[in-house]
This record gives sequence, structure tokens and C-alpha cells, in this order.
Amino acid sequence: MTEALITRLSEAGVPKVISRTSVMRFRGVTRSLPEIARELHVNGVLEGAVLRSGDRVRITAQLIYAPSDTHLWAKSYEGDLRDVLTLQSEVAQAIANEIKTKVSPGQQAYLAVAHTVNPEAYELYLKGRYEWNKRTAEGLKKSLEYFQQAIGLDPTYALAYSGLADSYITLANNSVVPGIEVDRKAKLAAQRAIELNPASAEAHTSLAMVLFDYDRDWQAAQKEFQTAIKLNANYANAHHWYAFRLAEMGQNEEALAEIQKAQKLDPLSVRVNANVALILYEGRQYDRAIIEARKALDLEPNDAATHDRLGDIYLQKGMPKEALAEFREAFHPGRIHAYVALGNRSEGLRILNKLKQESREHYVSPWEIARACTALGQNEDALALLEKGFETYSGGMDRLRVDPEFDPLRPDPRFQDLLRRMRLLQ
Repeated sequence: MTEALITRLSEAGVPKVISRTSVMRFRGVTRSLPEIARELHVNGVLEGAVLRSGDRVRITAQLIYAPSDTHLWAKSYEGDLRDVLTLQSEVAQAIANEIKTKVSPGQQAYLAVAHTVNPEAYELYLKGRYEWNKRTAEGLKKSLEYFQQAIGLDPTYALAYSGLADSYITLANNSVVPGIEVDRKAKLAAQRAIELNPASAEAHTSLAMVLFDYDRDWQAAQKEFQTAIKLNANYANAHHWYAFRLAEMGQNEEALAEIQKAQKLDPLSVRVNANVALILYEGRQYDRAIIEARKALDLEPNDAATHDRLGDIYLQKGMPKEALAEFREAFHPGRIHAYVALGNRSEGLRILNKLKQESREHYVSPWEIARACTALGQNEDALALLEKGFETYSGGMDRLRVDPEFDPLRPDPRFQDLLRRMRLLQ
């Protein structure tokens, strides 16, 4: 219900609606509303509850002006669970009116549309998004199952197709599977989502990622990102993923501006905050990147991906000892770089051999092994692996234009030719 109302209010034109991943951090906490509002940088807080009995549901909602903890408005709604989106529309319309948002006639018509949805499909979709947000291999595989089950119950459910596409995309980008295994599936799901709902910001964002990652068509991808943001400027993931692609095309300042929009909409997201650090890292702004990575670790001190990212930043700062202390993955390529910098090449070679052995037992992105080879000066092997990564749409390849780790390969004409074939050079 929280996610659905956030989406509806965002699409209704409410100027700034904080993402679910940030607001749900406060579920069940004992902190005061003024404290929570200050941390989220908002003035208004919508509180509510859902009571369900069989196929009946009651929603209670109250709008609070947080600085003074003053109740502005409260109301209850009751109806059939199969018409739950109708209830959400009523609540979103009422709230938009109460906070005196200037909702255009078109947006009012959007809010007034009554949608019916299979309640089981709806719950499966929300579970899928929850698992997808974890960004773990296990979570992503579970999200696929939930979205597929939701589509099985309701084959016209556009959001479930968008979620399915996003899961395939993230599985490849996080190097869980090679992109060549999921590229067609992701594209078909994204296209189906748009066919079912051309006004879905989620669907256009999914298609934008497919166009960039697999069609390697930056212009078409950029158009889709901009369409998504025009449809729903409060959809944090559209800004987040658009920022990534801007950075990978060498437009670092534009990327920073875009991811900062995502950060405002989802201020407590570990992934968004960590990726502010990544974009700064790719822009060679290492001191600022360290600050942002540490902010992300303040949110989640045990997040292995952020520790690894901080280690990579330290390496580029010439701090190999500090980098080694950050790496959490046993065979992280950064470890090899750090040991070489510390004069222990033999340990670097041992880790590379283990990494190659791992790749024979399960999938490891060629891009990852190429990073390790580059750290050891094995440039011929690295270039051969990058060619394999190019052919299989491997995770990480889109970063080649801006990734500092591959600077030793940049003078090689073969590397520049690879960038051109990937259409990363405009």
C-alpha cells in the first residue's frame, strides 16, 4: 500500500514524494515525526494503516505537518480488495487536494481512473519489488519468480512486466548471469509493459536500460529515460539509472546532477548513496567519492558492496593498505591491485589463479577477470577477456570508457576500437 500510494502521488504531480526504500526504514521506530521529517527533508508526513478481513479492506490515512506535529487531515476508506487501486486513487486524490497541489485536469483524470487488479497478483508484484531491491543474487532470482507468478495470474499487469525486465537487467549488471542469457527476455518484458501501459515511467525506464545495455543505442535510451522522468519526476530509479548511463558516456557533471535527484527522493537508500560515490570515482573526484562512500556506510555499516567500492577508491588514491582493509570479497580484483602496489606480486598471482578457477565452477564476468589481469600488467589477456565480455554483454562492460582501473589499456588502439564498437564514444 505504501509503495502504491507513493507511485500514485508521484504521478499525480505532487512535487516531491520520498521513495519507499527510505521511508520504510522508519517503520516501527519510536522516533518523533519531526525528527523523521528532518532526516527525510520533508514538511509533510502521511501516516496510515490497512486492515484486511477476507476480501474487504479498510484504509485509514492522516496527513501531518511534521515541524509542529499538527494533524491537517484524516479519513477512512473501505471497499473490496479487488478494487484496492480504486481506494488508492481516492486517497491519493484527497491528499493531493488537501496539500493544495495544483493537479492538472489530465492528472485529475488519471487519479480518477478506477483500476481493478487481482489482489494476489498485486501482492506478488510488491514482494517481487522487495526482493529486487535487495540487489543480491538470491533476492533477484526470487523477484523473477514473484513477477512471473504475478503475470501468470494477470497477463495484462504492466508493472509486473517492468519488474521482470528490471530483474533480468540487474542479474546481468550485477554479474550473476551473462547478459546474453537475459537480453532478449528483458527487452520483450519491457516492450510488453509499454504496450500495456504507455504512461508507465517504470516501463520506459526498463526499456531505456535494455536499449543502452543490449542495443547499445545511447540516443534511444536517453529518449526513454527522459520520457520516464517526464511521466513521473518522482520515480527515483529513473534518475538513478539515467545517472549511471550519463556517467558511462563521459557526462559526469550531468550524471552527478541526476543521481542527486535520486538521492533527494530516496535519501536513505544505501545503493543510491553508494552510487553517488561510484560516479564521483569514475569522474576521478576521489576525495569527494570517499566522503560519499562513508555516508553510505553510515546507513549500512556491513554493506559489502560499499566497502569494496571504498577500497577501489583508496587504490586510486594510492592507499593500498587502506584498500585491503575494505575489500570483503575473497577474490576481489582490487586485492590484486593492492598487493602489486605493496610489492607482493606473488600473492596477486595466487588470487588471479583462484579467480580463474572460480570462473570454471560458476559464472564470473570476464570484465572482473580482465580487471585482475590489468592490475598485474597482463594486458593481452585483459584485452582478450574484454572481447569476450563484449560478445556476451557481461556486467561492468558499460563502464569501460570511464573506469580508472583500465587506464593502462587506454593507449592501445584495440581498446579504443572496442569502445567504438560498444558505441561508448560519441
